[in-house]
Amino acid sequence: MREINGAARTKGPADGSPPAQGRFDQALRHLRSHAEQAALAVREMEAQLTSLARTESTRPAGSAGCEALEGAEMIDRRIADAVGRCRGELLTARPDASREGRTLRVALERDWRALARGAAIRTLYGHTARYDPATVAYVEEITAAGAEVRMCDEVFDRLIIVDRRICFLPGPSGSPGAVTAVAVTVPAVVRYLADAFDRVWQRSGRFTAGPGGQAENRTIRMLIDGETGTVIAKRLGISDRTFAKRIARMKSDYGVLTHFQLGYEIGRRS
Repeated sequence: MREINGAARTKGPADGSPPAQGRFDQALRHLRSHAEQAALAVREMEAQLTSLARTESTRPAGSAGCEALEGAEMIDRRIADAVGRCRGELLTARPDASREGRTLRVALERDWRALARGAAIRTLYGHTARYDPATVAYVEEITAAGAEVRMCDEVFDRLIIVDRRICFLPGPSGSPGAVTAVAVTVPAVVRYLADAFDRVWQRSGRFTAGPGGQAENRTIRMLIDGETGTVIAKRLGISDRTFAKRIARMKSDYGVLTHFQLGYEIGRRS
């Protein structure tokens, strides 16, 4: 028996459904269970791929469906050769905007040719990429030519999959400054990575150029000027809650914790 508002009653309402707190706790446990399972799956996948890269990259080139690539020139040549043969689908994942303007121009011309051959192109970027002018220009041109580009909240590494027959992954860390990659043609591995890409793609949103539009540009200007969150929200005509969500996303994108740090980092990159 328990007391509710001073009246004794049995557990749960008359219809047998659990009280609100019980339903909340049950839902929370359900969500926590799914989150733990997802985190475990990600850790297992990372462990498997790391083990694969470390093991296979030590074998002779081209053996066992795994080829170790060393040096930017060798990697670029191997990728260009694979993409040059692409006829069906090109999937790429890039967590940031690490490519220089010249590299993006080479990639753009290569991707144009793939699209001209009838290939479909889908690319995933992390949110920070939308703040890089060169990457934004690349996205505008490649989407105008028919490619699809989305932004993703999830943590991921670089990945290129060509026609679901070969994929390129970052190689294991070696000596400082070394550039390595692994080309994998093992059907089961390529299929697994392509399926993982598809699942992330479904959860991702469209790529928005710049900081996300006129409202966010105004937000950035006011942050740089040192305005408070309440003042900015009022001037934008939005609630404090909506403003807080927008700022939380921007802080995450820039890797900072405070409004001051955000304003400083935005000003530094401008």
